[in-house]
This record gives sequence, structure tokens and C-alpha cells, in this order.
Amino acid sequence: LSYLDLDNLTLRGSMTVYELLIKQIRATNGGIVVSAANARVKRVDGTDSLAHLPGDTVKVWYEQGNPFKAGDFVRCMKWDTAHNRMHQYWAKVKAIGTDATYGNYTEFDYAYFDTYKGGGPAAIERLDIPRVGDEAVLFGSTVSGRQGVIYITAAEDEPPCIEVLEGVTTNSIEGVQRTRLGSLKQMSDTDFDGLLGGSGLYSD
Repeated sequence: LSYLDLDNLTLRGSMTVYELLIKQIRATNGGIVVSAANARVKRVDGTDSLAHLPGDTVKVWYEQGNPFKAGDFVRCMKWDTAHNRMHQYWAKVKAIGTDATYGNYTEFDYAYFDTYKGGGPAAIERLDIPRVGDEAVLFGSTVSGRQGVIYITAAEDEPPCIEVLEGVTTNSIEGVQRTRLGSLKQMSDTDFDGLLGGSGLYSD
């Protein structure tokens, strides 16, 4: 007997196994980014008030240390249930520093963070700065060797697709889309008279 395919198996004695392979279907909503670094936010030193002083910065510490470098673009995007909105930022690391108590941190300029209306009847505008628990990922850099991204999504305007981005040096993907497998909607190429459509494999 070479193979045994069963829906259920109950053993009342012992079992000797030379190699056990366990398979599982895993799932995620949103998108998956494959890049050179990612981390979960552990601590934030900064204010979400618009009244911050000129020259002030936001300092962020991460679990398991700081994987980012000065010049990196760090991105986060997740649903904020408290305010019924998308919490997101795509900010450039200004500098890397060290705190005697909390260790290495990244430093961001306030200019990279958008505003949103805070909750409550007298809602005021606040800055959408990093928060504890954020999943932050490297998504571009001015540092050579850290400018490539693989992006997998089935939850956006043109799902599903796998996209290879190269030369991401700002907080934009304009002009850096190199290869896409899947939906070709919103892809544009002058060799094909503008916008593409349908599904397939595209590469420049």
C-alpha cells in the first residue's frame, strides 16, 4: 500500500511515523508585502495634535529591535474601527537613534502624516501618526538594495494580482511597476495604446 486517503482516522494504540507532513490552508485579508524589513510598533513618542512645534519629530520603537534605516519609507495601512476609517501612513525615516531605556528607534518628520477627524461630538483634527500595535513594513527607500517590493493583493480596485515593484525611492509607485500577474486593470502602456484590461502577465 503506497497511499492512504482518509477523511477521519482514530488510533487506539501507538503510531510510529518516520516523516509527518501537516498541511494547512492559511488566509489573510487585504494585501501581503514582501520586502527587506517589517516590524510591529511597541512604543511611540509623539503627539497626534496639530499643535506640535516646528522641528518636532515622531519617534517609534519596534518589537524585536529596529529593522529600518535612515532613508527608508515605512508603510502601514489597517482599518480603524474606533473612527470607522483607514489608519495609514507612508513615511520616510529621517534618522535612527538610541534611547538608554528603550533602545533603537526610528524618527519621522510630522510632514508625512495626514490628518483625520477624531471621535466624539466635538471632533477635532488629529495627525495619523504611528500607533502601538501597527504592522509596519519597508515599502521603498533611498538606500540602494532596499527599493524592491513584491505586493500580493485580492482586496483592492483591481484584484487579484501579484506585482513586482523595483526602484521605489519615494512614497509612490508611479513608474516602478515592473511585472504583474493577474488582473491588468488600471495598467497603462503606450505600446498597447494606453490602458490594459483583462487578466494575464505583464512585464516591461
